[in-house]
Amino acid sequence: MAGISRVNGFGNYVVGSYRSSANIGAYLLTVKNASNAAVDIRAEDDGANEAVEAIMMATNAIGSSFTDSNAGTATLLVDGSQHDAASLQAVIRGLGTAVGPNNIDMSLSTVAAASTLTAA
Repeated sequence: MAGISRVNGFGNYVVGSYRSSANIGAYLLTVKNASNAAVDIRAEDDGANEAVEAIMMATNAIGSSFTDSNAGTATLLVDGSQHDAASLQAVIRGLGTAVGPNNIDMSLSTVAAASTLTAA
């Protein structure tokens, strides 16, 4: 039986890249202080008014994964119509230099669009 050959209209999924069919933006956050050094935020993740909660509330993230390391990194999932990397970076830097009970300095934090997502 003869059929129609598909020649275009589908190049949306590329191995090694991030793609969402919903309006979900994925971003890599690195919490950095005024010295441009990564900040360990592991002691700021298990209680009210701590740095992780401040990040989640300020960005209105719909999902996140904070690394269990001293790298200060996290993947944030947000409504793509509300944020891009630049606006997220501005929001997080705007949290200031004394966030949470350990006074975490977020003044030079960086945010970049995720190129991949990995689940473990």
